[in-house]
Amino acid sequence: MAASTGGSTARRARRAFRDPVRSSDNQSFRLARQGNGHRHPRFSCSGRKSFRILSRAQERRTSNMPRSGHLLELGRFLSARRAELTPADVGLPDVGRRRTPGLRREEVATLAGVGASWYTWIEQGRAENVSAEILRALARALRLDDVELRYMTGLASVPSGGSTGDSGSPDLSLMPQIVENWLPQPAYVLDRYWNVLVANAVARPLLGDPEGERANYLETLLTNTGARQMRPDWERDVESAVARFRADTWSLSADPGFVALIDHLCTVSTHFARLWDQYQVADDSCYQESLYHRDVGDMRFTRVVMDFTCGYGLKLVLLTPVAGSGTREAVERWYELLSVENVLPAVSA
Repeated sequence: MAASTGGSTARRARRAFRDPVRSSDNQSFRLARQGNGHRHPRFSCSGRKSFRILSRAQERRTSNMPRSGHLLELGRFLSARRAELTPADVGLPDVGRRRTPGLRREEVATLAGVGASWYTWIEQGRAENVSAEILRALARALRLDDVELRYMTGLASVPSGGSTGDSGSPDLSLMPQIVENWLPQPAYVLDRYWNVLVANAVARPLLGDPEGERANYLETLLTNTGARQMRPDWERDVESAVARFRADTWSLSADPGFVALIDHLCTVSTHFARLWDQYQVADDSCYQESLYHRDVGDMRFTRVVMDFTCGYGLKLVLLTPVAGSGTREAVERWYELLSVENVLPAVSA
């Protein structure tokens, strides 16, 4: 897919500006004879010290350890990031024929100062209690940014079983008033699965005009023709949304509702399935959106996300017009049109 190829190229170009990770001259690393990596299923500084490889007894215990969902996700994320880098990206010679793209596991282990066997177990989801020091070393080796490091650290720290997402039902009675107060700008509230709980009248067309049953933000973005027609940069918006959703839901790997949602989205959209397999993550706090409405023209918003009920994972999403873009005037005209059509100021999905 052209979009994903461009994304990988851009990532390599971005990482080329970062200081290469160099192992200390006085360090030596014992490299195990490992393969060239594996294809994961769909979710389906100087002066660093070298981290000791496990003893044989520890090897036996680790190889027999049950694999937790969040540790498997950590391994697949690392494998996907490793596949994006070439030896030239990290200052290593390209020696030997490679069966799969990207760095070999031994090369990542060397760059991070980690035993090759230990790194292999991390990728295979067998390594419990991976320290923050090792995670930071791997982040440097793989040229990860702060968002990717936070995501990886979150996966490594999830308790066995992870979050179930079951924390009762929030009180939604005040939410229509909150999003209505934001008019004429769009505003809506999402739950932990990015289902739309409440939206004001201007936000409704962006969300596929949900009626009755709660709509899922991602499913609407992927499958609703009306919502897609309002997004000139639909491909970019989808790639960003999937990456932001993965970063936002790292604690839900063991949640049956989350697993079912991913399976459903992969079924209804092969585009989502391809993007989800890329294991990209992005920050969800602030994002630029370009929208188009046939009656008012182009609009540019800054999308701001505020977490306001941590226990329930609810997010208030506010779209603010970009200064000087004419968006404020356009959205006011849009709201006037909706008022003429007798659309309610705010609705609860």
